[in-house]
Amino acid sequence: MGISEAMLAVAIGVFATGLLDIFSVFMWTFVGTPKTEWRLVGRWFLSMKNGRFIHDHISKSPQIPGELAFGWIMHYVIGAAWSLIYFYWVYEVMGGQPTLLSASVFGLTTLVVPYCIQQPAMGHGFFAQKHPRPVVMPILSFLSHLTFGQSLFLFYVLADAVAGF
Repeated sequence: MGISEAMLAVAIGVFATGLLDIFSVFMWTFVGTPKTEWRLVGRWFLSMKNGRFIHDHISKSPQIPGELAFGWIMHYVIGAAWSLIYFYWVYEVMGGQPTLLSASVFGLTTLVVPYCIQQPAMGHGFFAQKHPRPVVMPILSFLSHLTFGQSLFLFYVLADAVAGF
């Protein structure tokens, strides 16, 4: 994967993350699901610079200036990074082409990080079992990550049609 393909993969990741956010707004508007609190994600990441990686409950940790903006930035940086990993894996490791199935499965495998690392470190337990909405949150995460994976494929198809990715 050359630099131009890597840049295209990053762009696809940003667009897929944006489509995920549109899906989340749709779910919040029409289904009433809770919105992701990016300020808490930002707080979690910013706390790391002070050596604090684990919280009893992140909402009870002191606020940090800029946490909301940093949470949003990290959301898109992570989406771009996952996209790079996916396209590298498909092209370089597997020697194939992206498919809807591989992108969907990849999107679901990205759940390992929030379910088993981020949620426990933020004080919500594995699979968000200690979250105030312990049933809804894992389902939303599942749907969101599936949407992200499928969005990777959608934007790959569009990029391939326009630029020959």
